[in-house]
Amino acid sequence: MTEDERSRADKLMHRRMLVLIPGFGRISAQKLLTKLVSQYENALTRLENLPEISETKELQSTYEQYFQKAHSIFVDCKRLISHPLARTKDGIRLKESIKERKKQLSALELRAKQLDGDLRDHYHMDQFKTDGGKASK
Repeated sequence: MTEDERSRADKLMHRRMLVLIPGFGRISAQKLLTKLVSQYENALTRLENLPEISETKELQSTYEQYFQKAHSIFVDCKRLISHPLARTKDGIRLKESIKERKKQLSALELRAKQLDGDLRDHYHMDQFKTDGGKASK
């Protein structure tokens, strides 16, 4: 996800009244969420198809959990826009469920980044940079 997409998605998830997004804003939000759902489905599929390497098994598993949870959150955000009073199977308001899962997702992301950093340190690998694909120490 790009920084712009992350910012827009975070704003959507933190709005107090997601249901009040006016017409064009709602369409724009649906488009963004549809794109993010697709990106996370693709990322998860690609990650699951990677060969398992014992040294990175925990990192790979953590990222699989991350992509699954993020995908689920974005699917539910799309649902919330169309059904503002929706509830989970447990009867919890979907909006509240999303907020709690977003907190858990942030913690999982931190865990994945920590694992990645530890592995890179252990194997003396450069950090990955997304600007042009060049790595730096």
